Amino acid sequence: MRQRIYYTGLLCLLLTLTSCFEVLEEANIHEDGTGEYTLTVNLSQSKTKITSIMLLDSINSYKVPSKSDIQKGISEIETYIKKTPGITNVRKKEDFDNYIFSIHCSFDNIATISTITREALKRQKTISNVNLTYAYSSSDNRFTKKFNYDPEIHNQYKKLSQDNQEVFTDAIYTSIYRFPKKITSFTNKKARVSKTGKAIMLRNTITELINGTAIINNTIQL
Repeated sequence: MRQRIYYTGLLCLLLTLTSCFEVLEEANIHEDGTGEYTLTVNLSQSKTKITSIMLLDSINSYKVPSKSDIQKGISEIETYIKKTPGITNVRKKEDFDNYIFSIHCSFDNIATISTITREALKRQKTISNVNLTYAYSSSDNRFTKKFNYDPEIHNQYKKLSQDNQEVFTDAIYTSIYRFPKKITSFTNKKARVSKTGKAIMLRNTITELINGTAIINNTIQL
């Protein structure tokens, strides 16, 4: 229930924005396959408007969550992740001045992040066919990311009002992966490698993800 408060609460905040927001995914992968993972939702560009909205009971037919509601939901997610085998050092950050929320953890194998993502999506019953998987082989220095799109995402999006749909127009999903060795090749041509050659970034709009036109699959060879 608290997880639903968290998801609904952030959704409500997103649906009342006029500025862009960003979802940032970061993973640092070590040579033995262990590493750290962080997922951040950054609403700071709309912090003035959100502060005003938080004073209301509801807006656009959505109940406005209290600060306590959001904190309880994030704590519930933190507790769930802590119970996942292969995951340690779980911690959350809640910046209610700038409306930036993040969850960080260490993993024994990045494939464990696939498990967390899969279980989270299962709780959103209308989009249960979405599948996001990660894998890293330390023996052949290869990282892969695969995304299985569910058309129900677009169906749910179309049920929103036109104003609420427009909220997602400038929203961005960014993924950054860092490795212990230089990247020698990668399959996603939209991705960009850092000057050091050891990190790669990919940016897509949220609407591309919703419409199924985003290409986020990638095979990265070190």
